[in-house]
Amino acid sequence: MTGMKSMSRHAKKHIDIIMSDGEVRNASQILDELYKKRKRSFNRYIPTRSELKEYLVKNYSREVRRERHPLALSDMEPKRQRITYYWKEVTA
Repeated sequence: MTGMKSMSRHAKKHIDIIMSDGEVRNASQILDELYKKRKRSFNRYIPTRSELKEYLVKNYSREVRRERHPLALSDMEPKRQRITYYWKEVTA
């Protein structure tokens, strides 16, 4: 059985910075933010989707919502897509 490669500390730090504003985001939105903020040297630190999801499951709260796919052609489309959203619980 092969183990999953661990995400770099640099990538984890940037994910925590992105999530520190308290907004609820899904994995795609987090990856988009990482790509927007990347620098030439940071390119190698962008995690894969599975690495990102593993980190988020361990460190953030989550909720699964069913949403219509944004590219669906018909509003009558009954099939909904499951999307997991993540956020950081605020400790008082």
